[in-house]
Amino acid sequence: MLAGLARNTALSALAFGINGLIALALVPVLVASYGIAAFGLVVLSRTLLPTGALGALDFGMAETATQSVGRARGSGDWSRASQEIGFLLALAAAIGLLAAGTLAAAAPRVADLFHVDAAHRESFAAILVATAAALVVFFPGLVAEGVVKGFERFGVLRGVEVLATLLYAGASVAAVLAGLSYAAVAYAFLGAIAARYLVLGTVAAAAMRAVGMRPALWGRQAREEMTRRSLLMFHGKVLGALQMPVPPLVIGALVGPAGVGIYEVVTRLPRFLKSTLSLLASAVLPVAARLEGRGASDRLGRLAEKSFWLVPYATFPVLFAAGGLARPILSVWVGPELAAYWPWLAVMLVFPVLNICLTFSQSMLQVRADYIAASNRISTLGIVVQYAVSFALVKPLGSMSFVLGIALASAAVFPFQLRLIARALELDPAPLWSALLPQAAVALAAAALGLAASFAISAISLPALAAIFGALLVACWAAAYGLFLGDNARALLGRLASSLLRGA
Repeated sequence: MLAGLARNTALSALAFGINGLIALALVPVLVASYGIAAFGLVVLSRTLLPTGALGALDFGMAETATQSVGRARGSGDWSRASQEIGFLLALAAAIGLLAAGTLAAAAPRVADLFHVDAAHRESFAAILVATAAALVVFFPGLVAEGVVKGFERFGVLRGVEVLATLLYAGASVAAVLAGLSYAAVAYAFLGAIAARYLVLGTVAAAAMRAVGMRPALWGRQAREEMTRRSLLMFHGKVLGALQMPVPPLVIGALVGPAGVGIYEVVTRLPRFLKSTLSLLASAVLPVAARLEGRGASDRLGRLAEKSFWLVPYATFPVLFAAGGLARPILSVWVGPELAAYWPWLAVMLVFPVLNICLTFSQSMLQVRADYIAASNRISTLGIVVQYAVSFALVKPLGSMSFVLGIALASAAVFPFQLRLIARALELDPAPLWSALLPQAAVALAAAALGLAASFAISAISLPALAAIFGALLVACWAAAYGLFLGDNARALLGRLASSLLRGA
């Protein structure tokens, strides 16, 4: 199991890293070509997708499909899984059609809501209509993605994602070189995602046929189980949408497209780091579902306990070093005119630092309905804090008030989420804190060194920035390895590295 988990994690991290780097590279190209306001319109159009604010409507279909397939692989009950996938596909089709009709009808009003200027209003409304049409494919595509992940076909899944990103990036650069409008970039994104879901649907159908599984009409038991899980996941999805995808919509209404563009620049790197580094947990859900299906849930606690030192060891140096070097990162990435926002980039990095610590355990516990319900209650408190701060400070801080709200909310709920995880897995919280805090202290020292270096050198080139960043990472990892990791932890790191190097 360790070798498979390491392999799937490596594939996922590599794919998300490539996708994220491509997206990061496109930001300065699009901002320079179309301006910050038009870039904000591109961001707003993407927010109205299942991967954005409309993710609140997906009822956790991808995760539930993964659990259904993973449980069937452990228990052998493919009939139950067939009924559950049939239910999820019907739900996805219904939601996709409803969302598509609503968005298409409301497109002109949405353009008015976001204060789109007259020069861009018609093109933006047309983008929204195209987005609405794509939703008919995108929502069922979530189920297909969950099925592929449930079969642990991570090589295919991540390969398709990378190809779709390359397709989008190539089309976007071509649009810029050809002098096309910002709308061409939005259409390229829709086309790439549609192609991705269509390929995943084909892969999912083939994998299901191989085990004699096909979407089936659901019985009462499957309907009740899927309804219960979907409603629980719906609550969580709403909270997740409110946390990250919805703020650009609110900023668009309160501040305008330029505010959305600045917010996107400041938050893109932290979101990229969170998405990529959280892939340490992406392969865990199907493994956890199989363990539950086999009645081996006691092993979840042992995996989770290891994650509270392993995940910070792997990720804290990257995140804290990025915070310390926020000023030169913005200057080299998008230009010195936006480097003044570096304190907000550093503040936003609080969000991935705190969330990544919990992601591994939270992924495993998605198979437990009681945990999902309790976690949702805590997350609701965080959303209240986030929007209270954001709305209270939007006049003096503009779109950056939403950055501050996200960071403060993450800090407010973190202790409660950690305690909930410990209780759910019957762990003592004290050793978990003991695993986190020393590594955070070392990483914070590295961030301070990076901050000092960023002001000591007036203009840092990309090679110099990369060298300083790399030196901070090596120093941080070496210090944590020598000071805090015991023999068992070092042995586990060795086994993981060996598994990855062998391609096991």
